[in-house]
Amino acid sequence: MAWNFFRRVDEAVPERKASAAGRVVAWGAAGRVAWSPRDTVSLTRTGFSGNPVGFRAVKLIAEAAAALPLV
Repeated sequence: MAWNFFRRVDEAVPERKASAAGRVVAWGAAGRVAWSPRDTVSLTRTGFSGNPVGFRAVKLIAEAAAALPLV
């Protein structure tokens, strides 16, 4: 038939992971964050400086609190 030209032929391809480095990357990380230490101070500093919305909110609250008179 002439219409078989448009039919796609499915070839049986074995399913396999395309990346050979995938196992090495997962093994090397070991569930830890690679770009910052895991202590509380470093995580707070990294999250605060990397989040512009949170940085701005804390800055506005701190400036408003500093503007209040103590008496």
